[in-house]
Amino acid sequence: MAVYFAFALLVAHIALGALQFEKHPLYFTALLGAVLLISTLHLFTGFALNAQSDTDDLDGWLIVSATMDIEDSHAKILRPATGEAIAVFRNGNSIIAVSNVCRHQGGPLGEGRIVDGCITCPWHGFQYRPEDGCSPPPFTEKIATFRTKIIDGIVYVDPRPSPAGTTQIPSLIEAAT
Repeated sequence: MAVYFAFALLVAHIALGALQFEKHPLYFTALLGAVLLISTLHLFTGFALNAQSDTDDLDGWLIVSATMDIEDSHAKILRPATGEAIAVFRNGNSIIAVSNVCRHQGGPLGEGRIVDGCITCPWHGFQYRPEDGCSPPPFTEKIATFRTKIIDGIVYVDPRPSPAGTTQIPSLIEAAT
């Protein structure tokens, strides 16, 4: 989140530094255009991600994908119509689902990987255990976990989160085939 503060400082630096001695309106117009462009792109991306939702379901469970479509140690990200995004990870022959939001600094966990047995946030390397969503000691952060199941090689996730830190039994790929 500090990137927003850094961007504001950069704009202030330019506005109070370079523009202080420049009288040509082109410089001011270029700075204002850059601020508007960055702000518009950020808002557009945020609204576009919120507008996307995975609505295919089976009795309330969301369809994720085929088991083989989830790369080992990586995730597929689901965006339910309501609630927060869900990261569905494959860890060897296990499928687990957790909140896609890192509690450390809000990073997208689904864009990270499983490293040394823990889900690792791509932003700062913060880690969570896949089975219960708890960060390893001495840290105390916890993320919500979700129930998963595999039917005929297709992964499903229950969109209702369990309380943060709740242990979930992983779905096993061998058991489903």
